[in-house]
Amino acid sequence: MKITAIEPITCESGIGGRDWLFVKITTDDGIIGWGEGYDWHAAPALAEAIRVVGRDLIGQDPGGSTGSAAGCGTRGERAYRNG
Repeated sequence: MKITAIEPITCESGIGGRDWLFVKITTDDGIIGWGEGYDWHAAPALAEAIRVVGRDLIGQDPGGSTGSAAGCGTRGERAYRNG
């Protein structure tokens, strides 16, 4: 299984001009995962950061080499170190 798309989505929360942030991750097996981020004042900036970091994740196995969430730490560490 490989990640084929990472799509950050922001939308108006209706609470004082603050945005909500959701992330949609799609795989080549047709599995779709959803996540959410939270920063009332920086949702658009977080969405852009997800777009940038997400480019490195396209084509990767979302479960890492073990088929579980164990690979997430390695990819996150690589993204942090590579800027």
